[in-house]
Amino acid sequence: MDFKAERNDIARMQVDAVVLPANWRLIVGTGASLALYEAAGRKELEAECAMRSEEAKKKGMRLVPGVSIPTLGYALPAKVILHTIVPKWREREERKCYEELCMAYASALVLADEMGLESIAFPVLASGNNGFDADLALDIAVQSLERYQPKNSLKQAYLVTFGSAITQKMRDRGYEVEEVIDQVHVLDQSVHQASVVKNDDQWSNRWKSDKEPAQAFMDDAIKWFMTPENQKLVIDLALGVANAVLPDEGAFKVARKILGVVAPFVNGGRRK
Repeated sequence: MDFKAERNDIARMQVDAVVLPANWRLIVGTGASLALYEAAGRKELEAECAMRSEEAKKKGMRLVPGVSIPTLGYALPAKVILHTIVPKWREREERKCYEELCMAYASALVLADEMGLESIAFPVLASGNNGFDADLALDIAVQSLERYQPKNSLKQAYLVTFGSAITQKMRDRGYEVEEVIDQVHVLDQSVHQASVVKNDDQWSNRWKSDKEPAQAFMDDAIKWFMTPENQKLVIDLALGVANAVLPDEGAFKVARKILGVVAPFVNGGRRK
């Protein structure tokens, strides 16, 4: 899978899927979340998120960090939005928070691949209002995208930076960052609000007008996340990143903690 860094508005990315940093309620947040809601069409996206959240509850699925829920892209250039639950920073649970962040990248990548999508764009998850250290959040992002080996159709991943500071951090790591926007654009976009983008993509229009495939997307995603062998795919990927970025503890302890993150939504979300 090819990996590129680009300074851009995440809502402008011409890809099959964009990742929206979501909360467990699947409601609009700030930063990249707000930008994507505004650009996609907030009314339509909020309605679908409410429906997806209710369906997940009925199926016994807990929306915890590391779960990704797909919706239509609506007015975005992207065909699909993956609402990936991102952890909030918690004092005295530092390592668990970072392992949950690894899970977020892993689940979005694997699910996009399973859905037959070819390209995906991530913001730098948890590097803003979620309270994570920006350098370590960026390290997890880069490791996650560089290490992923697609099994199906996923060919291209983008890490999308917005502000000048995070863009410079990427360059300091030796990565070339294509600048599609500049600081003037950033300053003009308070809390990443973007204008709605007209979408002429035939694939997206077909999925917007046909509700049955959209429903199947949700059903398949929940079934996928509640299957132990699929959970292992996500765990293994997240474990590899956690061990590379957070190498101060043994693999067994890391694995045990990551399994603890996954446990709430395996077996219908019921703890034994």
